[in-house]
Amino acid sequence: MKVIIVGAGIGGLTTHLVCQRAGFAVEHYERQPHLGPAGAGIVLWPNGVKVLLALGLGEQLRQIGHNLDRVVTRTHQGEPLSEMTVGELERRLGAPVYPVSRTDLQALLLGAVAPEALHLGARCVRVEQTASDATAHFEDGRTAAGDLVVGADGIHSVIRRAVVGEVEPRYSGMANWVGIIANDGLQPEHTGFEFLGEGKRCGLLPLAGNRLYFGFAGATDKGDALPRGGRRRQLRELSAP
Repeated sequence: MKVIIVGAGIGGLTTHLVCQRAGFAVEHYERQPHLGPAGAGIVLWPNGVKVLLALGLGEQLRQIGHNLDRVVTRTHQGEPLSEMTVGELERRLGAPVYPVSRTDLQALLLGAVAPEALHLGARCVRVEQTASDATAHFEDGRTAAGDLVVGADGIHSVIRRAVVGEVEPRYSGMANWVGIIANDGLQPEHTGFEFLGEGKRCGLLPLAGNRLYFGFAGATDKGDALPRGGRRRQLRELSAP
C-alpha cells in the first residue's frame, strides 16, 4: 500500500511513522519550505504517550518530556479549587504525562521518519479520487498518487474540504496567548498551575530545560482589532482587574 500524507505537523509526522513501521510506502508533502520552531507547548497525556512508546520512541521522549507531580487549580484570587496528583493518574492509565515543547516533539518525530520521503515547499491545492487511487495536486504542478491521501494540513485543510465540503471554522469566543519562557523561580519545577475566573484562564506548566509553558485565555469577539501596542498591550488590558 502507498500512502500520501499532506502536512508535516505533529499529526502528519506521527502518521508517517506509523505507516512506515507498518511497511507501507510513504510520500509526505509539506507546504512550508523548511520546518522551524512549531508553536509553544503541548501536554502528552497517557494515550498519546502510549502511541509513541509503541513506536519505540520512549527514550527520546523521556529526554524532551518533563515529569509532572501535580496540577493545582485556583481562582483568580488564589483560592484553592482542586489538586490533581499526576502519579495516581499515570498508575491508573499505565503511562506517564509529559508536558513538552512542540518544537522538541516535532524534532523528535522528524528524526524518526524516512527523510527521503518528506518533500518540503509543496502546497496542496486539490485532491481527487477514482475507484483505484487518490491523487494530491500541488501548486507547482506536481502530483502524488497512492492508495489513499491523508490530510494533516491544518485548520484550513484542503483535504477536509474535499471530503466534507466547505466548513467554516467555528470561533470559540476565546483567544489564547501561549509561549515558553525561562522558569527563573516562577513556580515549583514539577507542579502545574491553573487560575480561573472572570471569564479568563491562566495555565502554567514546567518543561524540560528549566522552562515554563504559559497560556493566557480571555473572552474576545471575533475579529477584534488590536489596540495600539499590539498583542502585549491587548493581553495587559484583558488581565487588568
